[in-house]
Amino acid sequence: VSDRDGTFDLFRVRPADASAGWTGSFDFVTEPVVATPAEETGPRISPDGRQLAWLEGAGRLMVRPLAGGEPRTLVEHWSDVDFRWSPDGRWLACSIEDQWANAEIWVVAADGSRRENVSRHPDFDLSPEWSPDGRRLLWLSKRHDASFDVWSVWLTRADHERTAEQWLAEWKAKDEPAKDEPKKGQA
Repeated sequence: VSDRDGTFDLFRVRPADASAGWTGSFDFVTEPVVATPAEETGPRISPDGRQLAWLEGAGRLMVRPLAGGEPRTLVEHWSDVDFRWSPDGRWLACSIEDQWANAEIWVVAADGSRRENVSRHPDFDLSPEWSPDGRRLLWLSKRHDASFDVWSVWLTRADHERTAEQWLAEWKAKDEPAKDEPKKGQA
């Protein structure tokens, strides 16, 4: 992000001499990626490296292919939107403040087809983060007095309805070595 041309825009930077690498370079090539009269900030590349999400203006969440193309507006808002890509790059989790000084956690499809409020709570819910497998969403929530705690939600009905015994069986199965794999301490 740079305001070198008068407004914040998004740029790609690479070493002028690729063989020197980043730490051995003093000269860099800078190319605009998104440069409009609006302010562009907060770029995040999807985990698969194919899409770029960013904030435009006060709180418009935009997405487009990293290689170029027409951007899509996923969220049109009047203030900053805190967002994170899902591990599979199909969703963005967002913390969006409403007009009553309340922030909710939303899951928004990267193609713009769906948007779901997953926190549904009348106080601040902030800083969404995905579990590494993308099955769970965690965030900070102000639910008791003035303190923030970590809250989460399973994102599928099957995971949400799973019993403690079913979770233990799944985790145990993941921890067991494959039949053709030697156990720890064996050659």
